[in-house]
Amino acid sequence: ATVDILKAGANDVVIKSNLARLPISIDKVLWERKILERESEAQKEKEAAVKAREEMLAIVSHDLRNPLAAIQLNAEAMIKSLNADPDVPVGNMDNNIKAILRTSRRMNGLISDILDKVRIDAGTLVLNKKKRNLKIFIQDFYQIFEPLAREKDIKFSLETENVDHVVKIDFDRVFQILSNLLG
Repeated sequence: ATVDILKAGANDVVIKSNLARLPISIDKVLWERKILERESEAQKEKEAAVKAREEMLAIVSHDLRNPLAAIQLNAEAMIKSLNADPDVPVGNMDNNIKAILRTSRRMNGLISDILDKVRIDAGTLVLNKKKRNLKIFIQDFYQIFEPLAREKDIKFSLETENVDHVVKIDFDRVFQILSNLLG
């Protein structure tokens, strides 16, 4: 009978002939109940904290992207107008505009990194694989980071022999990884 009761879900059985165990058994059940309630409360708090963090990251990302988009659009428009009018002295202004554009794109990448962290934690990160020439990707990467390396007096060179291949990968993720390593 005791085995049947335990199989049915009871955690403890007190037999009539051993009623001295009853207070111990009651204390044990109450203690286990408190532990379960604390664990449940802790789980709810954890879920609420994760949700609050995700909402905060979404708001921060959204709020940062709006002015960043304006910076990018203005820099692109300035480059187009410089290219359209040959009488406008390009020189350093063109380099400055390109630097603004590179920096704003990098900021956008940082915002994406924040969102990626949320996606990784939620298990919803999706890779966006595209075909692209690896040599062109490496040249683009070099153009972005060479001025930073030069500014910090770091030798940073480009070698593209044997990399003239088309590959299908998530170039944004590869760029992100290489940027983190180089940084």
